[in-house]
Amino acid sequence: DAPLYVVSTEPGTLVVLRTDTLTQRYYAYDRSVVLTSWLAQTRLDEQRSDPGADSEVLNPAARGLMDWIGERMKVLKEREIMGVDGGQYDTELPREWQSAMNHTFVKGKTCAVRGMACKFPGTWDPYNSLSPLIYGGDLAREIPMMRWKHEDHYNPDPDAWKAMKIYAKHGCFMEGGE
Repeated sequence: DAPLYVVSTEPGTLVVLRTDTLTQRYYAYDRSVVLTSWLAQTRLDEQRSDPGADSEVLNPAARGLMDWIGERMKVLKEREIMGVDGGQYDTELPREWQSAMNHTFVKGKTCAVRGMACKFPGTWDPYNSLSPLIYGGDLAREIPMMRWKHEDHYNPDPDAWKAMKIYAKHGCFMEGGE
């Protein structure tokens, strides 16, 4: 899609190309030797967007560069100041580095426990204990008048919540709990 760009070379010339955005060919009019080194070479061409995908096939210079980048990101992440809105970064730190740091290193809590617990009476026989809850009769009954005056809080209209009233007037209550 892009126009052809020709670079004339002579012995000792170094040409650096971004192979993730450009394709290249080398033609020589005479006998010549070309040394090609993929800085972030991987086994598969589609993996080239991930420069560390195959670290064992990286050349020593690229491996050293990737190690330096990893150590630098670790140091920058340790210097990060955590605020209410998240990490505060230096304005000169590129967004790509911030994103890579946050995907690679974690500062702060590394786990979250999410769940809910309930207290139920213990039993040696779960079947006998849970059967009334699962198969038993409905124990709900109309809210006792001692709890509230139905006229003040109950409205049979399903949209009762709009008038700050409640649509249900049944619940489960323990005698003498009040």
